[in-house]
Amino acid sequence: MHRIERSVLLRAVLAAVAALAALAAVPSAPAFAASSGTGWTMTPLPVDGSPVPDSFHYDLAPGQSASDRLALANGTPDPLTFLIYSADASNAPASGAFALSLPDQATHGVGSWTTTTVHTLTVPGLQVASFPFTVTVPAGAAPGEYAGGVVALDSADQNPGSGRVHVRVLSGVGVRIYVLVPGPVHPRLKLEKVTAHVVVPFLASITGSGRALITFQLSNTGNTLIYATANVEVVDGRGRTVKRFAPKVIESLLPGARLTVSEPVWNQLPIAGPQHVHVEVTGGPQRLTGETQFWVVPWALIVVGAVVVLAVVLAVVLLLMRRRRHRASSRRRDSDAGGVTTGGRAGTDEEVPEADAIVPDP
Repeated sequence: MHRIERSVLLRAVLAAVAALAALAAVPSAPAFAASSGTGWTMTPLPVDGSPVPDSFHYDLAPGQSASDRLALANGTPDPLTFLIYSADASNAPASGAFALSLPDQATHGVGSWTTTTVHTLTVPGLQVASFPFTVTVPAGAAPGEYAGGVVALDSADQNPGSGRVHVRVLSGVGVRIYVLVPGPVHPRLKLEKVTAHVVVPFLASITGSGRALITFQLSNTGNTLIYATANVEVVDGRGRTVKRFAPKVIESLLPGARLTVSEPVWNQLPIAGPQHVHVEVTGGPQRLTGETQFWVVPWALIVVGAVVVLAVVLAVVLLLMRRRRHRASSRRRDSDAGGVTTGGRAGTDEEVPEADAIVPDP
């Protein structure tokens, strides 16, 4: 009826900080904290004697059920009281990590299919307590893979500090539960919205302060969990690879999940030119590709070049104007020098005829 396989013990950290209100205290917001260092753990305790796993995996048709137990160990000398509840799984928005819902959030999948016999459990110091749970797949459940878990939440209100800003930390640990409802499975992954967010300060071409943040969106539109790997590289206008990011592994992308993946910030962009971003994602039987491009504009070099060009053009114009004035001045001097002719009447070009002899007056 069911099988128990390998997985990872969930220790999620979700912190919520209330906003600062002027001259007034702000209500606190609950969140999970990692159980590392708390001195208590929760582990599966299979009822069929199987080796202790880190999670539970079940193959259950609609209407079928499976039951197992969980062991809660208190390694501290003082008694601890825990809130026990079942939760749906989701992918954390920023990292894509496997996360379980908070106790006050509604459940619709494995969280609503799972029941426990206890809702609070007090474990004496240095003792171990166990409790059972049952997973029942409702009639009409669609084929596919579902994920959730059971969470033990320390009921103590751990509020470090006081003042206007309150950070309420809830320490919890959970065990994953995976349920496969038999039927047609459709692994479908969608890659979209490949984007480059580029910042190129004025002096970036000189100081190397240009930077880019490359993001893309992955959506699981099928009905199975998808384990994907993304590879991103950037090629310049000459076809040379100028940046290659480390492969990014996306584990357990749940059906219906949409995740925006961000690569590490790329500092010290090339000085100038077009940059082509290529994204390749492999997940299940699919291989998806996407791309975008952006330009690195060297504003400082453009301004310096424009100033140099303007200075050259201005110098050429001034030189041409000086030569024109010099030629005009030369023509005026030549014209003035040719205005008087020897042997002619002043102010005219008429010639005076020569006499053959001097005839005296009678």
